[in-house]
Amino acid sequence: MIDTILKVARRLAADVYTDTEEKRSDYRTLTAATEDYFNPGRSPSTCRHCGAPLLWVTTTSGAKAPLDAVAIQGMDANGEARRIYLSHFSTCPHADALRDEKKAAAAARPESGKSKSAQ
Repeated sequence: MIDTILKVARRLAADVYTDTEEKRSDYRTLTAATEDYFNPGRSPSTCRHCGAPLLWVTTTSGAKAPLDAVAIQGMDANGEARRIYLSHFSTCPHADALRDEKKAAAAARPESGKSKSAQ
């Protein structure tokens, strides 16, 4: 697996691509291989809009929220290095489309708490 990671990373670093779809494919391959290597056993999930690998968490209110599966390094208040998983809503290039879909779905549902006779 490390051979795949290194091979694809070298291709991406050298930017040898003439086809952007090939580059995207290599990026997805690298992301998936890296995630499998560093975080074995996690179930793979991808964004249906941009294809980025996701992790799902449950918020304190009980809602499910997507996080980018690839962590970044950050510092906490004590200056210690920490892994940080960003909300995918903040990094997805198609986040506006996701918000529009959610609003449209909410508008299509009948309001809760009202009986059918009251509508």
